[in-house]
Amino acid sequence: MRRLCAGDATAWTQLIEHWSPRLYNYVFYNVATEADAQALMHAIFTEIVQVVVGSLRIANLTILLFATARQHVLRYRAQAAHVPPPTHPLLLSAERPTNQQLTSFWVCFQKFTPELQQILLLYYVCGVSLPEISQIVGRQEGELLRILQQAKYYLLRT
Repeated sequence: MRRLCAGDATAWTQLIEHWSPRLYNYVFYNVATEADAQALMHAIFTEIVQVVVGSLRIANLTILLFATARQHVLRYRAQAAHVPPPTHPLLLSAERPTNQQLTSFWVCFQKFTPELQQILLLYYVCGVSLPEISQIVGRQEGELLRILQQAKYYLLRT
């Protein structure tokens, strides 16, 4: 963060190269089209630049990136009347479950609140740690652990 705040061009390049794939996966799981995902990625990185340049309000880059992305995703989803099921490449891979299992999973997943969906994506898809998710969503780690366990149990029952 210090290098980013100082305007180190190498740090910005490393930021984009390292974080873009993980952040893109998170965003793409939440939007209807690739164009929407790219537009949100642009908005997210624009906001990151505005927050980082000249200040050091948030010292943890993971928290800054995903908190910003989460805000943009939730605004996007609130504005969209209906977001069709994602067409993320991981969901369309050859190793995917049967269509019936996938359909059951998505029906169940869509029943969760948008906040719970974000927590699940951050933890299971993006690999963000519980302490970091706690700061991103403003909940205690113990509460998040209970939520994750309950959601996992519910999803495995389907």
